[in-house]
Amino acid sequence: MRRAKHCPKDLAAMPGDEKKRFCADCSHYVYARSAYTDAEWAALFDGQRVCGSWWGATDAPTRTRRSVLAGSLLTTISPLLAETATLRLRIVDATGNAVPGATATATCANGTPKTRSAGTDGEAVFSGMAYGDCVIQVTQPGFRMVRQTLILTGQQDLLVRLEVGEITMGIVIPPTPKKRRWRWLGRG
Repeated sequence: MRRAKHCPKDLAAMPGDEKKRFCADCSHYVYARSAYTDAEWAALFDGQRVCGSWWGATDAPTRTRRSVLAGSLLTTISPLLAETATLRLRIVDATGNAVPGATATATCANGTPKTRSAGTDGEAVFSGMAYGDCVIQVTQPGFRMVRQTLILTGQQDLLVRLEVGEITMGIVIPPTPKKRRWRWLGRG
């Protein structure tokens, strides 16, 4: 089947109906592809010159149920087929302020731990992480350690709130030195 050339003229200004319109410039009809079956469309070209046509909604390739189902399935599972994920931690204290310099370690499905230090904004970013179970551990002097397990998929943002740790203080009192007795030895 030959394909008709698309007519560049304003179709709304041409007289006719939704099936065909007449172009006064070239004295030919412009046909609406969506209004015809494949057999009718093929018959239009049989021995007849067609100036142009406009394409309707049915010009997209015919979709079968199987192709629609396969496309839907691939769209649904495509994030799971990606090779790596990204994890962004925002590390804050109990008041919500960033904790710069906190040490974050992530050990994911591949078993290789990655360590990052939080920047001045309290963020630590892990890229190229394996999908699946991931153990996150965050430490900072003066705060309690936080350990959390999550299932990593795609790009994830996680807020980690650190609590003040136990404050311990020790006082060291040095032993008092023994008093020495000085004896004056006189001359003799």
